Amino acid sequence: MRKMLAVACVGAALMAQGTRVRAAETQAPAGRHPLDTRVTVRVKGVPIANFLDNISEQAKVNFIVTEGLEGKQVTAFLQNVTAREALQILLEIKGLTYQQIGRTNTYVIAPRSKEVEPVSTRIYSLDHIDLDASGGDTAIVLAVRSVLSKAGRVVADPWTNVLVVTDFPELFPQIEQVIAELDKPSRNVKKK
Repeated sequence: MRKMLAVACVGAALMAQGTRVRAAETQAPAGRHPLDTRVTVRVKGVPIANFLDNISEQAKVNFIVTEGLEGKQVTAFLQNVTAREALQILLEIKGLTYQQIGRTNTYVIAPRSKEVEPVSTRIYSLDHIDLDASGGDTAIVLAVRSVLSKAGRVVADPWTNVLVVTDFPELFPQIEQVIAELDKPSRNVKKK
């Protein structure tokens, strides 16, 4: 009987979550990721769920917290930071990670594995920056390095004009944003 009740509660929660996901997807501004929304969070000694509720209300995203995290307490005073930055700060300190569910605005918060670091590698082909011509550590490599975690790496391959980036999956949206901002056609600057 208890198992049946627990399954029913989980099912109802997921159905309610789905309703909130659809609402959040319709409210997200076109062309802008919800985690790029600026938020302010001021909490002291509250459960992690309260911290996430605060972000959820402001950024219109949903969070699912895995079992065992109810007891984690959070104290944070963050002003005018992106929701992504707020999450990364919290999760790095608390030993947690988050993963987006498909293309929804829902994220699962879970403990980071202590045995195997869940890193992945992605390759980014550059369209407007010539790594061969610039040589050494280019501005784009330094910029990408600045957003990587301690486990992250970036390698520039001038032969194929690509960046090979390895890091935690939750950091790739920010890494991709940095690359997109810097890999643009150069503007002609007039010299006087």
